[in-house]
Amino acid sequence: MSTIAIVTDSTSDLDPAIAAEQHITLVPAHVRFGDIDYKDGVDITGEQFYAMLAEAEDLPQTSQPSVGEFVEVYQGLAQDHEHIVSLHVSGKLSGTMQSALTASQQMQEESSCKIHVVDTQSASLGVAYMALEAARLAGEGVEPDRIVNHVKYVADLMHVAFTPETLEYLRRGGRLGAASHLIGSLLRIKPVLILEDGAVEVLDKVRTRSRVVERMVRYVESVAGSEGSLTHLGVMHANAPEFAGELQEAILERVSTQNVINGTFGPAIGTHAGPGAVGITFHKE
Repeated sequence: MSTIAIVTDSTSDLDPAIAAEQHITLVPAHVRFGDIDYKDGVDITGEQFYAMLAEAEDLPQTSQPSVGEFVEVYQGLAQDHEHIVSLHVSGKLSGTMQSALTASQQMQEESSCKIHVVDTQSASLGVAYMALEAARLAGEGVEPDRIVNHVKYVADLMHVAFTPETLEYLRRGGRLGAASHLIGSLLRIKPVLILEDGAVEVLDKVRTRSRVVERMVRYVESVAGSEGSLTHLGVMHANAPEFAGELQEAILERVSTQNVINGTFGPAIGTHAGPGAVGITFHKE
């Protein structure tokens, strides 16, 4: 067993089976419908979540894992690991980073296990990719500082783009950030949004789904460069598999990569992106 444990949170949308296979610990975020609190990926599946969301009168509430939940995870891993590399969704989108940092500080007072908490400035499969890379390097016996440096290097290169079916969910969830000025002006326009330094920004505004696809493909091509290749491509969706498949096919017709990962936006992100949203993560080293 590696002396280095890898931790991420459920907003990475990393398949729990893959996480278990790669010895990655997932800390679940929370989603609350009315008086009932569910742990993302533990008490509720993506399919169940979107079915409930379609029937809900009010938007469910989401919250990051608590400090206590992180402490519990770290304590368990500290029993047989010397280092923990904990990689999380952008601190500008969630309080998860702060919970992890506070827990790590508490742990340092009672354990010799060193905890490295990293803000990936990313979300969904961008975080998942970095966690998988960290797990791969840990399995190869790479030193923890080198793993952290590699993750930060990838984080600087990572791109995230997504398009919601409607901005209503982002608006109601308070996650629009600098894109909030779009409200009221986009009744017939589909925005293509990106993460810039970990916050939501506007890449473009188009009018049809086909133009959304084309704009995203061109964004990918701008990173792929003259070689037309990527290190990785992630494609995820919120209960919109056909749209996601269409987008992936269009990208791979014009750009090549040996590393494609797919996923579904879980409750923590799906609450804010809303049903019908699709997104991509990608980078080139």
